Amino acid sequence: MKLHTVFITHNRLELTKRAIASYLETVSVPYVLTIVDNGSTDGTEDWIHQASHHISWNMVLLGANSYPGYAVNRGWSLDTDGGATHLHRADNDHIFLPGWCEAVAHEFQQPKVGQVGLRTSEEELHQRMNTGGNCVIRRELWDAGLRWDER
Repeated sequence: MKLHTVFITHNRLELTKRAIASYLETVSVPYVLTIVDNGSTDGTEDWIHQASHHISWNMVLLGANSYPGYAVNRGWSLDTDGGATHLHRADNDHIFLPGWCEAVAHEFQQPKVGQVGLRTSEEELHQRMNTGGNCVIRRELWDAGLRWDER
């Protein structure tokens, strides 16, 4: 599994820093990281620029809040070489726990699984499926035309 992870940010700088740090500490598969900022006004854009000197990532600064759907579609569209096998949407208020990559890879061993949500069973009130927010999809779905609703 190779991920193209798109972090969607809009303000909440301290949460963004924590989310990205937890991702970098726990991601255990090859990945490309893209930050798409939805017009933050709290210093997030400056931090993204400064941190890019130490962390390898693509960045897209939208300048206005175009909302998560547009942001994730824009970020995933940057994976033009097709190197990622899976596309990962990450919000800037999510904390990644050790083992999350292995759990996602395990779910994708089932050929009919196209999307895996990253929230815990407790967060989802023990429902089996979460299709919003932080999730991973098979790249082939994107290639077939799947896009996030931009409304």
